[in-house]
Amino acid sequence: LHRGGFLGWMAGIGVFALLIGVLVNAAASLTQDNPQMVEYLHRLGGPGALSTVYFAVIMSYLGFAASTWAVTAMARVRGDESAGRAESVLATPVSRSGYIISQLGVIVVGIVVLLLVAGLLVGFGAGAVTGDWASMMSNALRGVAVQIPAALVIGAGVVALYGIAPRLVVGGGWAMVVAAFLLGPMGELFGLPQWVRSLSPFTHLPAVPAQPMRWGPVVVLAVVAAGLGTLAWWRFRRRDVEGS
Repeated sequence: LHRGGFLGWMAGIGVFALLIGVLVNAAASLTQDNPQMVEYLHRLGGPGALSTVYFAVIMSYLGFAASTWAVTAMARVRGDESAGRAESVLATPVSRSGYIISQLGVIVVGIVVLLLVAGLLVGFGAGAVTGDWASMMSNALRGVAVQIPAALVIGAGVVALYGIAPRLVVGGGWAMVVAAFLLGPMGELFGLPQWVRSLSPFTHLPAVPAQPMRWGPVVVLAVVAAGLGTLAWWRFRRRDVEGS
C-alpha cells in the first residue's frame, strides 16, 4: 500500500542527494566568499574543512526529508481508517497489535532505507567529482546514518499521534516536522536560545563527519523513538477504530 508513495519519495530524495554530492566542491567554494554563511555553517557543523562541514550540515536536511515521508505515509493510514478500510481489515484475524506494529515497521524500515540510499548517492556524487571515493562515501554514510535516530523520533511520534488521536496525524505530524526544522538548524540562524533549540531531536546529534561521533545522544534518541512506538502500540489497542 505504501510502495508507490515510498518510491516517489525515494526518487525525489535520491535526486536531491546526488546533486548535493556533485555540488559539494562548488558549494564550498561559493560559500567561502560569504563570511556570514561560513560562520553559520561552522556554528552548526563545528570547525574543519568547509566541504566536510557542508556535508555535516546538509545531512540534517536529508533527515528532515525522511521524517516528512513518515507524515505522508501515516496520513494514508489515517485515510484508510476514516474510509472504513482499517475496520474491515481488523474484522479479519488481523489483530490490532499486528496492524499497528506493521505500520510502525514500515515507518522504521522506510526511514532507514531512505537515509541509507541518500547517503550512498551523496557519496557517489561527491566521489565522482572529487575522485576521493573512499573518503566521500565514508563521510556521506556516517553523516546520514547519525540522522536516523532523530528521524525515527519524528516518525514514531507521528505513529503515536495516530494511536492516540488519528485526527491529529496530518496537522500534528506536519507541525512536528516544521517545528523540528525551525528549532534545529534554522534555530541557530534565528538566534534562538539553546533550551528552545533543544526541543528538536536533530539539535542533539553530533555533526558527523565534521565532529567526532558521540553515542550518548544517539542512544537517548533511539530510546525515545522506542518509547513513542510503544505508546502508539499500547494506545491503538485500546481506542475505538473509526468506521465509514
